[in-house]
Amino acid sequence: MRTLTRKIGLLLIIMLLASLWMVPVYGDTITLDDVAESVNNSDTVKDLKGFNIQVEAFSSLEDGEEAVRLFVTNPEGQTTVISFVADGNVIANEHVTADQVYYALILADAIGHLHGYEYGELYDTFNSDAAASYTVENEGFEAKENGSYFAIKMDISKKVPLVDLSDYYLTPDEFDTIKGIIDEGEVGNQSGRKAQYAYDVLVGNDESYITIGEEGEITDGTYKSILSALEVIYGDKVVEYFQEIYPEFREGGYVVDGFEIDYDAIVDTEEQPMFDGYKIVSVKVNNEFVNNEILRTEYIGETIDMGSKTLTLDFSKDGSYKIGFFDSARATDAGFLYKFILEPLAAESDVEADGNAVYFDVVDGKITMGSKDKSVFKVVIGEDSLEFLPTNPDAEKTTLTLKYDNLKAIQYEEGHSQDHYRYEEYDVTVNITYGKEKAAPTPTKPTDSKTDNTSGKTNSGTKPAATNVPKTGDESNGTLWMGFGIAAAILIAALVVTRKAHNRA
Repeated sequence: MRTLTRKIGLLLIIMLLASLWMVPVYGDTITLDDVAESVNNSDTVKDLKGFNIQVEAFSSLEDGEEAVRLFVTNPEGQTTVISFVADGNVIANEHVTADQVYYALILADAIGHLHGYEYGELYDTFNSDAAASYTVENEGFEAKENGSYFAIKMDISKKVPLVDLSDYYLTPDEFDTIKGIIDEGEVGNQSGRKAQYAYDVLVGNDESYITIGEEGEITDGTYKSILSALEVIYGDKVVEYFQEIYPEFREGGYVVDGFEIDYDAIVDTEEQPMFDGYKIVSVKVNNEFVNNEILRTEYIGETIDMGSKTLTLDFSKDGSYKIGFFDSARATDAGFLYKFILEPLAAESDVEADGNAVYFDVVDGKITMGSKDKSVFKVVIGEDSLEFLPTNPDAEKTTLTLKYDNLKAIQYEEGHSQDHYRYEEYDVTVNITYGKEKAAPTPTKPTDSKTDNTSGKTNSGTKPAATNVPKTGDESNGTLWMGFGIAAAILIAALVVTRKAHNRA
């Protein structure tokens, strides 16, 4: 029994020693030969062979200089050697070109694999902004700009920590090439990979495209990355508009004014290999719509000082005035009066209309809403025009002068997504004349004065003339334009609707 126990114990010791021998022991035991072998077994290196790019790593000692050397052969057969010279556990190259950085990261990723990471697991970390602050002393990896080169150092004995990328997304700063294209007023694109995202942003004349891919599943980071691209191309107003029409992702395609969004887009990965294996969202933007409907800044709420203007409506001379629904508001004084004074007044008033006529009075030097029994003039809506008529044409001729200082009138055009408007400011004088000239008195012969014997009063032979006091009631033909049965609410609405027809200045 004791012999069996000893045999089992010996067997366990042998198995334990064998397991320790078979499992890599990381830390200071990693050698440059291990690093070179890990590079050659890298999944990325194997994938590059499909693009006719060969990468081979060797550890070597030359002239007393120990190093890991990468031999990179491009599809044209040209070979470049990238050497990382060892100094203890640290290997470094102070003059890595921009084109060589990619292969340096393959080397760093291969070292990470020796410390237990999956091949490719460190790429997102290396591509993140956080990695820019890594140092070889603390995190075991360092990449700093060195003039027109990059100085890259790696400690093969350290396990580089992963960056928490759960809240990471592509920021506007990362679309620097697109910003340059926009600043130059040109067309072009920027594409690549950053952390867990792949992207391609294309600025065109008629349309622009934003394509964002994310590893695993689409998250809010993809949405924020799209907003960043929109900000760089168009600015904050388009970002706000996009958030209103498309506040969150929805399955499938979605088309709305100016935008086409595909939540599950498909791209040709042979032409755009950065998207291989990624979930993709694409956004197509109609540039004409964006420029005319969202970014039209010269006609959004600005105020223009138009100086002084005098309007004259002489009903005693012309009888009435007509303006067509599609006439320019500035073509006639009546049109301007309607567009910039009467229409806003009627739109804001709760006064009910009488049939198809709206009445206006003058109080304290300003036009106000009136009524049939108390008004100076009225506006009658016909089938294709508005007619201005005095409501007391038989009154004594009267001229009213009204002053509107700093009159602000809104002018706008209807858009698909919003109205484009601006304010025009005027100092306006309005002269309204109505009624008839007072008839001259009829000449009479002088007569002798006679005394009424009963009353003692003098009789001149004439009666005192009655004072001709102007009236404000509507004494014109009461049947004019009546009988249509137009409700007051409809009439007021018609007045408001016509404002869009009178914007053509």
